[in-house]
Amino acid sequence: MKQTMKETIKLLLPALIIFYFFVLIARNFNPFLLPNIEDRIFLALIPTLFLFVIIYLPEYIAKSRSKIVNNVLNFLKKVQQNKQLKTVVTNFFFFLLLVLLVDAYFLFLESFTVILAIITAFLGIITFWLNKHLLATEHEWIVDDRIYKIGFIAIILLNLFFTFNGFTDISINPDAQQWLGRGVNYFSYFFGEQIQQELISFYDLDFWELTNTPGLTSAFLVGLSLYLSYLFNFSTDPVFVARLPFALLSIVFIIVFYFLSQKFVDKKTSFFATVFLSLSPFFQFLSREIHLDFLLGFFIFLTVYFYYAYQEKHDNKNLILFSLFFGLAILTKVTALFLVPLIGFIEITKISKTKKINLKHYFIAAFVVLGLIVAAWPGLIQNPVEKSLDLVGYTGDISTSQTHRGFWFGTLGSLPFYYYAFILLIKLPLIFLAFLLLGSLRSLKKNYFLIPALFMILTSISTKMADRYLITVWPFLLLIIGTGFVTLTEFIRARFNLKMAKMLMALTLVFVLLNILIVVPNYGLYYNSLIGKTENAQNYIRFGWGEDSKKAAEFVNEKYGNASIAAFTYSYDTGYYSHGNTIAALHPGWEDQDLLLVSVSKRVLLHENHPVQKIINENEPIDVIFVQGIPMTEVYDLKNIN
Repeated sequence: MKQTMKETIKLLLPALIIFYFFVLIARNFNPFLLPNIEDRIFLALIPTLFLFVIIYLPEYIAKSRSKIVNNVLNFLKKVQQNKQLKTVVTNFFFFLLLVLLVDAYFLFLESFTVILAIITAFLGIITFWLNKHLLATEHEWIVDDRIYKIGFIAIILLNLFFTFNGFTDISINPDAQQWLGRGVNYFSYFFGEQIQQELISFYDLDFWELTNTPGLTSAFLVGLSLYLSYLFNFSTDPVFVARLPFALLSIVFIIVFYFLSQKFVDKKTSFFATVFLSLSPFFQFLSREIHLDFLLGFFIFLTVYFYYAYQEKHDNKNLILFSLFFGLAILTKVTALFLVPLIGFIEITKISKTKKINLKHYFIAAFVVLGLIVAAWPGLIQNPVEKSLDLVGYTGDISTSQTHRGFWFGTLGSLPFYYYAFILLIKLPLIFLAFLLLGSLRSLKKNYFLIPALFMILTSISTKMADRYLITVWPFLLLIIGTGFVTLTEFIRARFNLKMAKMLMALTLVFVLLNILIVVPNYGLYYNSLIGKTENAQNYIRFGWGEDSKKAAEFVNEKYGNASIAAFTYSYDTGYYSHGNTIAALHPGWEDQDLLLVSVSKRVLLHENHPVQKIINENEPIDVIFVQGIPMTEVYDLKNIN
């Protein structure tokens, strides 16, 4: 075994060095920022080729071993037989590896994503070589457990790449300042006000808005991450530190999703659903944001899983785990209560069949859920009446208050009840829409199919709707899409042949991969071609979520120095990155600022007589700032307006 490992490591070195030199050359034009479609397609060839080889071609490679591979192996055998040559080659490779590792250290300081890509590639090569015995025999298409394992590792590696690509370059979302403040407040409640002041001072958080709203799991993650970074002096950048645990949890969720989703579907469907989820721009967009919607989706999925496990075994362990995760989901966002009608329906159906009511288990579930909520929510202890009302009020996003308005096809007002259906229509890759329809027909008899439908119906009652809320049920939607995909490929395999089924699979994977590469690292700007160009989305719905904040501020810093800014953007975000004084447009004194920044994502709020709209109508912008090739921010000179 040790000898085999040594030989494997020696075989790895040339491949690693070749790839590393490729990275060193490629980073000169920085393709990991993917500035245009040509670079994206070029970069896509690497993971596409990897997926194509391990999934589509194993049996063909097995039939005729590559002459190149055999020649390499023969050369290495000759090297091993010649002691002097072996020593020279080995020392050269290890010396070169040492040099590359030193360079990688400095590269890490310079670019977080490039070193991550190198690690990802290194692990991918190891995986490929350790499983090279797969090429020795012919296998049926995606039925061998070893191929599943190799594919699953490939999924994790790709997910790592996309999760951390542009991790330090993307803007913060417009609610991040609330969750940073909330995290500091929540953590200091348990550990004292001194911690609060130390964190505020360490991260210079005087700028941030300190709120006291629900979302306690998100607050805990942020607070814990800020505290640990402060304790070990890891980083003084609060955005990076607070974003990191969400990104890491997204990797954990992909692993959890793959294994636990096999309770709802077969292994093949689970595998492809996991592939599609990890390569979903919508998932990558929200899973690394400092917010609560992704966490809610995580806890909802675990709640449903352990509820189904409890239904099968009726044991205390699964009952407690179900109750625990349901409590965490409610603490994350009260929208989690949409599960109550589904659970109630299942329980009533069960009681009507068995004629038995297990009061003990209901009591345990209620005790765990309510006990967790009371213990984890300080405000509920301090002011139980007010906070209990909050549970079913505005802060729970279940209110039907008319104060929330949305942008819809050129008008500002209440969003229609079919809003979420429209979001699915333009946010899912086109090929997924066909799989979703087919998968829905196949999943009608399964309760998990009801979860996304129930969520969209119940939350449509509220006038406060946003596309990001769909992440709550996104995993279940991808299970349905995976079901449709497997159904279609199995049909083609049975009706035609295995080769055509494999071709569909390979083309689908390439298509899905290219879809996410087009928008990396600003995944929130992905829309399918039903709306034409991406920027056309602003004609239908509220477009963007502060993706331009950092780039706009850095553009002003570079070109205009410390110019003061009146921001008709997400002003907190722009102000965080700007060197000059930044205030929200229409705040007192905004006309006296040097520049006016107007963001596409906020412009839809302007009416005809709005002061900012008047400036836009009567003046030309002095600069336009682009993100992913899309005009996102206009700059106006307030000192020389008409």
